[in-house]
Amino acid sequence: MLNIRLILSILALVVVLSSARNPASTTTCSLSNSLTQCQNGACPSIVACIQEYAKSYANIVITVPDGDHYCNQTETHTLNFNLHIDIQPEGQSSTPTFFCPGRTSFLRLQTSFVFTINISNIVIEATETAENRGSLIYIQTTSYSYPNNNLLTLNNVLINNAHSIPKYGAYEAGSITLNSISLILNGCTITNSKSTGYYSSASVMRIYSTSLSINNSTITYSNSSTGNYGISFSGTNFNIYNSLFDGNIAESNFIYASASSGSVIVQSSKFTNNIAKYGSCFNVNSYSINFDSNVFDNNIGQYGSAIYSTSSYNSYYSYFFTNNNFTNNVASDTGTLYLSTQGYHYLTGSIFQNNVAYGAADIYFYKQRLTLVGGTFINSTSSNPYSYSQYPGFPKYVLDMANYYDYNGYECDSSYPTIEQNSGSTTCMSIDYYPAPNYSSDDNHYDRHHTVAFIITASVIGVVSIVSFIVAIAIAIRKD
Repeated sequence: MLNIRLILSILALVVVLSSARNPASTTTCSLSNSLTQCQNGACPSIVACIQEYAKSYANIVITVPDGDHYCNQTETHTLNFNLHIDIQPEGQSSTPTFFCPGRTSFLRLQTSFVFTINISNIVIEATETAENRGSLIYIQTTSYSYPNNNLLTLNNVLINNAHSIPKYGAYEAGSITLNSISLILNGCTITNSKSTGYYSSASVMRIYSTSLSINNSTITYSNSSTGNYGISFSGTNFNIYNSLFDGNIAESNFIYASASSGSVIVQSSKFTNNIAKYGSCFNVNSYSINFDSNVFDNNIGQYGSAIYSTSSYNSYYSYFFTNNNFTNNVASDTGTLYLSTQGYHYLTGSIFQNNVAYGAADIYFYKQRLTLVGGTFINSTSSNPYSYSQYPGFPKYVLDMANYYDYNGYECDSSYPTIEQNSGSTTCMSIDYYPAPNYSSDDNHYDRHHTVAFIITASVIGVVSIVSFIVAIAIAIRKD
C-alpha cells in the first residue's frame, strides 16, 4: 500500500514538473485576418495568441503581417502567468496599421503577475468613436510588490486620433492608461488624442504608481476637457529627453507630474504653442527637479505659463533650471516660471525673453527660498496697467531684497542674473532670499507699531530690572 502511494506521488510530481513552464521558453505566434481560431502557429488576434500560448510559454513573440488590421477587443483579458510579450511587424521594413473602431481597444489586460510587453513599429488609429470607449492601450495590475518590474515599452509606435469616452469610474485616458506599470516611449508619436464625455479623463495618458520615460518622441494636438490634464502621472520617476510637445490644449495643466518619492528630469525638449487654460504647461511636484536645455515658447497658462513647481516637503532641497529658454509665453495671472517650492532654485544660463503676465512675467515666487545664479531676462511685460514695478519680470517686492551693481557694458558676474529692460537699460541683480517680506501698508504700519511696542516694553523691563538690582544691593548693605 505504501509503495502504491509513493508511486502515485512520484507520478503526480512528474506531471507537475512536466507542465511547469521554462522561464526561457519562447514561441512565435503570427496574426492572420483570415482565421477565426488559432491553428498552426497563427491566431486571429493578439489576445488569441496570448490565450493559446501563455500556459506553455513564458515568452511570446507576436508577429504582425504588413497591411491593415482591425482591433476587436472590448473586454479586458486577465493574464494568469508571468509573461513577456513582443508585438512586432513580420517584416523588418513593414509598418502594419491597426484600426480601432467603436469601443474597441488595441490591447486591454489585467493581471496580478509580473509581465513585460514590447510593442514596436506599428500604427494604432481610432475610428468611429462610441460611448463608453476606453483607452487604446489599457493595462491594470494588482501586483504592488517592490520593486515593481511590470513594464510596457513602445518603440516607434504611432497613435492617431485616440478618443476615450469613459464610463463612470473608468477614468481612462485617450491613448494610454496604466496602473502600477512603468512606461517607456522611444521614438513614438501621439497626435490628436482626447477624452470627452461626462466622466472624461486625461487626453493623452494616465499613469499611476510607476515610472514614465518619454524619449525622442512627439505629442501634438491633444485636447482635454472638463478640467482634466493632457498627461497625468503619479509615481516615482518622470523623465523626458529630446521630445516635442506642440499645440496641445488642456482645461487644467497639460502635464501634471507628481514624483513625490523620486525625481523629475527634463532634458533637451521643446514645449511650444500649448494652452493650459486654468493651469500650467508643466505642473511638477517633486523634491528633485532638473530642467536642462529645454525650450518653452509661446505657451499660454494661468499660473506658470511654462512651469509650475511645487512640493509638499518642508526641507530645503535643490532645484535646477539650466540653459533653458523661456520665450513669448503668456500667463493670465502670474509667472512664466511659478515657484511655490521650499528650497534652493538655481537658474544658470537660462533665458527669459518677451514673456507677458498680469504680474511677475518671468518668475513668480512668494515666501520661498530662492537663489538665482546667472540667467538673462529680456523685455518682460506686465499686462497689469497699474503695475509700478521697475522689473515686471519679478514680483514687486523683489526690489527690496535684491542686490544690484552697475552693468559694465560687457557682462554680469556669473552669479548675477542680467536684466535687460524695455527701456534699454541693463542691470545686474543678485537674488538670494528667504523669507519674502510683507509689503502691505497696513502690515507695515502694524510692524512699525509692533516694533516700537517691543522696544518700549523691553525698555520698561530693563528699567525695572535695574531698579530691582539697586534695591537688592541696598538691602544687602543694610543687613551688613
